[in-house]
Amino acid sequence: RGVKLVRRMISNAMVQQMQVPCETCGSEGIKVNEDKTKKVDVRIRAGMKDKQQIPLDSPSGRDDEPSVVVVLSCKDHDTFTRQGDDLVVKKTITLQEALLGFNFELEHLDGRKLLVQSPVGKVITYGQKMMIKGEGMPRMDGPGAGDLIIIFALEFPRSLGEDQTVVLKKVLPPGRKIDSDNIEEPEECFMEDWDPEEWKQRGGYGEEEEDDEDEQGGGQQVRCAAQ
Repeated sequence: RGVKLVRRMISNAMVQQMQVPCETCGSEGIKVNEDKTKKVDVRIRAGMKDKQQIPLDSPSGRDDEPSVVVVLSCKDHDTFTRQGDDLVVKKTITLQEALLGFNFELEHLDGRKLLVQSPVGKVITYGQKMMIKGEGMPRMDGPGAGDLIIIFALEFPRSLGEDQTVVLKKVLPPGRKIDSDNIEEPEECFMEDWDPEEWKQRGGYGEEEEDDEDEQGGGQQVRCAAQ
């Protein structure tokens, strides 16, 4: 398929026969008659999934002609990610919002504007998942819809003033602090921001070890004061 036989006279008594690519079909083995193309309507039902197949009858309705199968390819969305019948949204909130509550507007896939409210008195932690029932994808083979899952990230302030520190100490539970008087000859150490580029230049970790450090919560350097 996609080739044709060509005969070439070499001499009066000899003919050479060879296979060459077919220009008519572009080496595809089949040629579509553009005069006989036909547009068909494909119904995409609510809730269909990526790579789902939609079989269509042959254009002429004859059993001896091949049928057509449409394979869906879903585009990524800037806001929503699909997981089965559920939709997932990532939302970043401030520390104040995490502690004191918040609301925000979310435009759904169908254009509806949702006013999402945090539960009264609920403290949101980093990576916490909250759910809005029935606001996911429609279930294709059953009633109702999946859920809308919101995954939270927290945006912390870069620094705090002295007045802010005083106020926070009054309203927040006390932090963990060890009495240095109970440690024999302690070496006092102060942390500073960790710069991975500077660390590499000084011959620090290899790339693999550096990744492991990041996964384990690395990212700060401890410097100890000389005694």
